[in-house]
Amino acid sequence: MFGRMENAFKEFKPDFILVEGGAGKCEHDDRANAINHNEACFISYLARREGVLIEDIEPPLTKQVEYLQSKYQPDFVLAMYLIRQIYSEQAKPIERDFDSEKEMLDFTQCFKDNGLAVNIENIRDILNIINSYLPRNEELKEIYSSN
Repeated sequence: MFGRMENAFKEFKPDFILVEGGAGKCEHDDRANAINHNEACFISYLARREGVLIEDIEPPLTKQVEYLQSKYQPDFVLAMYLIRQIYSEQAKPIERDFDSEKEMLDFTQCFKDNGLAVNIENIRDILNIINSYLPRNEELKEIYSSN
């Protein structure tokens, strides 16, 4: 897939790239590291290598957090992002070092630094929030038995 992306990039010869999810901030200096992160980071890597302008289509995280907290409880916002991030990390290649506790703590701190009003002190606090939004075994049995 990344080879096809690189070929399409070379063939198209863009002078401007729009990316999502903060990928414009992906500043990986080698191909393998960019690929290891995601497609948007890889395109950002190619754009930087060729001197192509990069813009992110999403508002800054501070604005996203502000908007989400106006509609949802901060714990819910954190749980949604962390559960999504856990899935994303599970989909990546296994042959790399990954410290899930550190990643969740760093991810949570990033959201706190950008205005998310959660009271998190440690990994147990994070896991309690995540678990409060995941179905229990009994709920799963009921879901699957009704299908």
